[in-house]
This record gives sequence, structure tokens and C-alpha cells, in this order.
Amino acid sequence: MGKYLLNKSYSEHLDLDSSPTLARGTLLYRDDKRNLLASLFTRSDDVTELSISDAKLLELACGEKSIAQIAELAGETPETSLQFFCSWEEKAPGIFYYPNDIDFKKKVDFARVAGQLFDRAEGQKSLTRVNDLTKYHKDGMSGGAFDQFEEVETTVSHMFRIPREALRGRTFGAALADTLSKKSIFQKDQVSILEVGAGTGFLTKALLEQLKSNNSSTKVIYTILEPSPNLLKSQIELLAEHEPIEFIENSIADSNLPESCFDLILSNEVIADFEVGRVGINCSDSGLKQNSSKKLPEDQKAEALKSRFKLETEDKIQLINTGAIEFIEKISSALKVGGLAYISEYGTLNEAPRQVALAGHNEHSIQFEHLLKASRAMGLTENLYSLTEYLDFDTKVQILDDLSFNALNTLLLDRLGMPKLDRVSYSKSELQAELGTITSRIHNLHFQTVENDDNLGPALFYALELQK
Repeated sequence: MGKYLLNKSYSEHLDLDSSPTLARGTLLYRDDKRNLLASLFTRSDDVTELSISDAKLLELACGEKSIAQIAELAGETPETSLQFFCSWEEKAPGIFYYPNDIDFKKKVDFARVAGQLFDRAEGQKSLTRVNDLTKYHKDGMSGGAFDQFEEVETTVSHMFRIPREALRGRTFGAALADTLSKKSIFQKDQVSILEVGAGTGFLTKALLEQLKSNNSSTKVIYTILEPSPNLLKSQIELLAEHEPIEFIENSIADSNLPESCFDLILSNEVIADFEVGRVGINCSDSGLKQNSSKKLPEDQKAEALKSRFKLETEDKIQLINTGAIEFIEKISSALKVGGLAYISEYGTLNEAPRQVALAGHNEHSIQFEHLLKASRAMGLTENLYSLTEYLDFDTKVQILDDLSFNALNTLLLDRLGMPKLDRVSYSKSELQAELGTITSRIHNLHFQTVENDDNLGPALFYALELQK
């Protein structure tokens, strides 16, 4: 479970005019017998039992009332209430947010910028410790295919592997099939599809079922290229009842794809795994002294791709998604004329790739502007969409945010003696259906639309469509 521990509290800045509100990732549960606090900001995994008076103070901390007003409403003295909030700030820095405090906002903004600079520096220095993805895919998923995405690296497609309200009652795979079915390639009698990295197989299963429903007269010939034996085993078992599928255990980097063979190539939430390289490595940068001046083979490749495709970079030292660009070149030759590629991943249009550290390996966000420019130079027609637009998410539906889910699933439900929730997306009505009446007793659950989801959800992902 991820904990969110800050090094310094905000207690020294508090006074009776401060207006605290419980931060996301902190839940307050109240019923006739218990008052419980479950927070990702505390320094232990224990849920705190509160007195009725303490629970009342926290319940009133909504950001709209000052500590003096909270004290009056709770029937407590101002001094006692101020001491209470200072005490919690000391015990669990970050447990409160102060929306009306300019100094606090400056502190949060500074911490955010500092964190981004640190992530960028760590991501660049990490090139001295290149991921061995072949070893990771072979040996690093010992917990099982499903657990890999349930606990280690939860993908958007995994969160929407069952029908969800935010996808208009569809699964991720079905929604993707609905979009792809409208393409001209499905006007043919037979369509050959290659999926690069199929995860557990849930997406593939839903995709094939929906394609058959939408295009019953089109025969689909399906191939899966998968480097992980554990994931491949899951795919074979889950897809056993479907029409014959060719399974190939290999990475895309080590594969020799046949030329002009496929009508459609799919890569969903895969390319962030691919290698990156640094450009501008000969430039001095005081923030990247340790081992940063040594140019690695990946860096030489990055310099060559930057020169070849005239890629623009902002910083003297910057990461380039070398593996993603090479991937596009490889699948370009494997596509038939008129063929289509769908590539989805998280990233931005023009910000440099940033490292995301996961258990056993690192990923890097995608700078899609570079992929667009390289694709264009390869003679491909490119279109870039937000994933929410491409799959027609219902942008009015609000879903439970990651911090609330983590506090609920890893702390509170266990204390209440309830089973954990499946790691899927939950709208308010879907969470109510799972938890029943206790939902109304849990305070500070945060929901947000998929367009505003900032926890590595659909809003941070793009869908890149390429046509040969």
C-alpha cells in the first residue's frame, strides 16, 4: 500500500482563522458504535479509533469553516480545537488541505515543482541502470497475471474490464471494438489483427466478442505477441473458447514481423515499457552530475532519432522515447496498405518523458509530439485523440479517485471486517451497490469525472491512430 508521508507539517502556520479540510486519501467513518479515521498520511497502517468529539471536529473540517467556527459548532473551546488540528498535522503531515490559505498553496505548488524536477533528474540518471525488460517479463511477474494488474500496475483497461457506468455500460475491450468497427478495414470479408502485449487477455476477449457482434460477416484472424510467459498462460486460458488465435512468446523488439501482413495492429498501454535514451548528454548540467555524462547506447540511438526526424527538445538533457519510435517503424512495415494501428498510452503532447517507478521495472511517459512527427516522416497518416474521446467515455459520470479507493480498500474495509473491493472503476452508484448502506457513513470519499481524473486514469491517456 502506498503511504503519502510528508517531511514537514504545516502546524506552525495554523491559527484560529485557518480553514482545514480533510485531504483526499483520508476517510472518516461514523456509526452508532464507532468513529474511525483511515488515512494514507499516517505513519502506520492502523485505523485510528476516535472519540465522538474528535470525530465531530474532523467531520466539520470541510475547508469552508475556520478552526474558530469549527470549535463553536462542535461545542469545544477555540484553544482546544486549534491544539487538536496542530496535533494531527504533527502526527500526519498532509492530512489536511487549506484551500483558502495562500501560503499553503505556495508550499504545495513548490513541492509539486520540486517533485517534478526530482522525477525528471531521477529518470535521466536511471539510464545508467537500464531496465532488463526481457528478464522482468520472464521472471518478474511471479505473483500471477491477474495480481500483476490488480496490485502492481493497474491499467485503465484492467479498471474497465467489466461493464462500467463511465463507459456507458461497456467494458474497455467492447468500447474499443465499437470504435474500430466503424473503420473501413472492417468492410472486408477477412481482417488480420496483431495485438502486441495482451495483458491478462480480458481486453482481447471483450474485443473479439464485440467485433463479432458488430461485424458478424467479417472473419477475424488474430495473433498475439507476448513476451511474458505468465501473461501468455492467462491469455491462452481465457481465450480458449474463441476462434483459433496464434500465440507467439516473444518481445516486439526481438521479433521479425512479416511485411504487409496485418490489417490492424493493437498496442494498448504497452509502449511506456519501451526503452528511452537521452539527448544533449554532452552538455553540462549541475543537477545531473552523477554518472550523467557517460553516453550509453540508448543515448546514441536517441541522438540519431532526434537528428533523423528533426525532433525538438526543450532541455539540454532530455529523454526521448526511442523504443516507441522504433516500434512504430517496425509495425509500419508489417501493416498492409490501408492498414490501421491503434496505440494507447499515458503521456502529454510536448512534455519530455518522465519516469514512473513500478515494482521490478520503470516506465516512462510518452511525448506524443515526437511520435506524430516520426510517424509522418515514415509516410503514415496520424490522428491523435484523448482516450476519453476515442472510446466515448461518459464524461458526466464521476468515478472514485485513486487515493479514496486506496484508503478504503487497504485500510477501512479491513477494519470493518468487509472483503476488499475488486480493482475496477466505481461510480457513486456502483460503489453504493458494492458497499450498501455503509457508503453514507463514510465521509470524504472523492469522486471526479474521467476528464478530470489526475491519478493515472483515462484523462492522462492518448489514443494514437496510424494508417498506412
